[in-house]
Amino acid sequence: MMRARMPQARCQAAASARIPVRLALSWRARLKGLLGTRASSEALLLAPCKSIHTFGMRYPIHVAFIDRRGVVVKSLASVKPGRMASCREAACVLELASREVGEWLRVGERIYLQCACEGASRKEES
Repeated sequence: MMRARMPQARCQAAASARIPVRLALSWRARLKGLLGTRASSEALLLAPCKSIHTFGMRYPIHVAFIDRRGVVVKSLASVKPGRMASCREAACVLELASREVGEWLRVGERIYLQCACEGASRKEES
């Protein structure tokens, strides 16, 4: 039995940059978010989501608010613990430990989600 891999996210401006993503789709998963976790190279996609907080966080995070079309509408780098942020236009939010990437997403960039196992099945069919 083949085990499914984590979905991958990549932005249009840096097509070669792929970030492993964990999905937080339930109310409970969105509420917990990155609380109680160690900084890692894995991002968290909260959906649906229009606001976040970093109360109780141990490390700063990068935050990208993304609209329904997958376009970054607000981007915040190195949001320190104990802060709040929101964006009315957002449909979801992508969070990542700030020390994990040098340059963060910019407003206007498009985010694509792709399951890591999709590429493998296409190669096998060839």
